[in-house]
Amino acid sequence: MEVVKIKRQAYKLLEDAIDTHIHVNPDLKERLLGGFEAAEEAKEAGMKAIVIKSHYTMSIVQANIVSDAITGIDVFGGITLNQSVGGFNPAGVEVAIKYGAKIIWMPTVSAKCNLMNKGKDFSKGLSVFNEKKGEQSKLRPEVIEILDLIAKGNIILATSHISFEETLALIKECNRIGVKKILINHPQNVYASMDIQRQKEIVEMGAYLEHCFNLCTPHLPIIHADDFAKSILTLGPDHCVMATDMGQLDNFKPTEGLRVFIQMMLDRGVKSDWIKKMVQDNPVKLLY
Repeated sequence: MEVVKIKRQAYKLLEDAIDTHIHVNPDLKERLLGGFEAAEEAKEAGMKAIVIKSHYTMSIVQANIVSDAITGIDVFGGITLNQSVGGFNPAGVEVAIKYGAKIIWMPTVSAKCNLMNKGKDFSKGLSVFNEKKGEQSKLRPEVIEILDLIAKGNIILATSHISFEETLALIKECNRIGVKKILINHPQNVYASMDIQRQKEIVEMGAYLEHCFNLCTPHLPIIHADDFAKSILTLGPDHCVMATDMGQLDNFKPTEGLRVFIQMMLDRGVKSDWIKKMVQDNPVKLLY
């Protein structure tokens, strides 16, 4: 990975920033730091908020505990619809929203698309599409029920590890029923498979692209930082969010990762007011 010299501007832009995607302990996979430590580090850097994501349980409960204990920074969470919480489980989503969930993530480790791309058995993987004969291109009724709950709660639908085709179907239904906050997690990852043209199509449908720095680190070197910059410079900042998806043992701590990400985009010609929009203004629109 390239050597990045952090300049004062990056420190300044990190103030009031929000990282919409981090992973912390406790977790089934050991993480670099716990929720309290992550919140304290973000607070020390002057950040406004962090969002804790778990693949296996409701992160909103942990987020509430951390938020109550540490003043001066907001800590948000939600629920990821993997098999461990019952998959597409409207009752679980309803409970999470009552707890204060800000994001409902589609499946990650249980997503059929994710399992296929990893060469694993996907026969029991989750897809938003109905599996009944002749209805494979239609959304499952329970998925539509979940989208309705999201619309009524005016919270974020996040796409996680589903396919591009599934993402398009979800966005169309969201637009039909009034889900106003749609976040496309790491669109450059292999399961999402979104080149610039596909990203443009998504943005034109009103969704936000969440560019996750994790994808261009030694931990997960899927794309180059130039690819992030190209996307941002081509599509503009209005429907983009910069986040980290960090917390892995062999990676940056999330707060430092976001600072490095900011500097790398500055070094590639992304204007500071654009970065402010992606790390501060747009996340505020989605979360508050």
